[in-house]
Amino acid sequence: MRVLLISQYLVGGGLERMVHLLGEELAKGHGCEVHLVAFDSIDDPILRERLEAHGVHCHYWPKGRGFSWALVKRLVSFIRKNHIDVIHTHESAPLIYGSIARILSLRPMKLIHTQHSFIHLRYRPFIRLYDRLFQWLSTRLTVVSAQVRDEYASLGVPEGRVLLVPNGVEFPQRALAPAARPALRKELVAELAAGDQDQKAAALRREEALASRWFISLARLHPQKGQDHLIHLWGQLAPETRAHSVLLLLGPETSPGTREKLEALAATGPDSRRVLFLGRSRTPTRWLQASDIFLSASEYEGMPLAPIEAGGAGLPMILSDIQGHQILSGQARFFPYADPAQGARLLEEELKALETGKTASRLSAMAADIRARHSGAAMAGTYMGLYSGRSSKLS
Repeated sequence: MRVLLISQYLVGGGLERMVHLLGEELAKGHGCEVHLVAFDSIDDPILRERLEAHGVHCHYWPKGRGFSWALVKRLVSFIRKNHIDVIHTHESAPLIYGSIARILSLRPMKLIHTQHSFIHLRYRPFIRLYDRLFQWLSTRLTVVSAQVRDEYASLGVPEGRVLLVPNGVEFPQRALAPAARPALRKELVAELAAGDQDQKAAALRREEALASRWFISLARLHPQKGQDHLIHLWGQLAPETRAHSVLLLLGPETSPGTREKLEALAATGPDSRRVLFLGRSRTPTRWLQASDIFLSASEYEGMPLAPIEAGGAGLPMILSDIQGHQILSGQARFFPYADPAQGARLLEEELKALETGKTASRLSAMAADIRARHSGAAMAGTYMGLYSGRSSKLS
């Protein structure tokens, strides 16, 4: 089967990692010929090389601002030339391009669409019309969470048309024991230095000598991802806690100017040299394995992939109390993102629990459960059923 995955971005956050994993699983587990087109992203030759090695043929076609008929024409030509059987689009803009290209290609093929979130409607509400119109052109309409399914209902899409397919996640092979973290941390610091981030590497070497606790947030830098709330939470921690900890903000900037604003905010607070913006990493799961506690103060999540990755790596989680995070109810601690003081209290409590050593069995059971529920192989198998028409109802 020849599958064309269309994503707006090649690199970014959890959505992009899910698309990468899906492509790899389709290629190696189901023998599909998989192509991935991204059109509104920075290129990453190293990432493309890795995906190619796993059987995913990557095509980076930057289109510039606004709608592009040139991109449509390129997609139509590609679909015809490569005899594509299934187009699988991810998010609203790829759905628009995939739908038009499918019609113009005049080929009998399926179009599966996956909607990961509706966060774009907060900034561009007029797209609501496109979301409602173009979803009718898909063969199957899928969502990654109950929240996104409910939002489709608010757009007037019939409930029976929407299928819930939980995302698969690429977990590390095993959870890392605390005793093994120092060696991994040294490797990561060395990689930072090799990647022209000497200042950050030096800061982490300094904290390494203090046997620091690493609090990590894994998310793109964007106003809705709540890094500002985490910086306020950091300021609410006890001075003694901050003195032996670092706050690591890992992720690329996808909203221009956000990083500058966050760095300025951190600079006005206490222990700002311990708040480190590490940018994008090609190996985010290694940073999770090296950390002590995962934090997210996101204001919105469709499917919270980074917290799922963290839980699958055995990390305790302190998360904002939003609907998207409730998939981890009973496995994480929650706080209102607008109340950083409460978040700081929960973090202090989790630190004390870790120090007693009584959380190990709970975290191990949590990791096993999350890994079982969010298997990449299971996700790919479900989508193969949709591609072939064997599955019609998933939720």
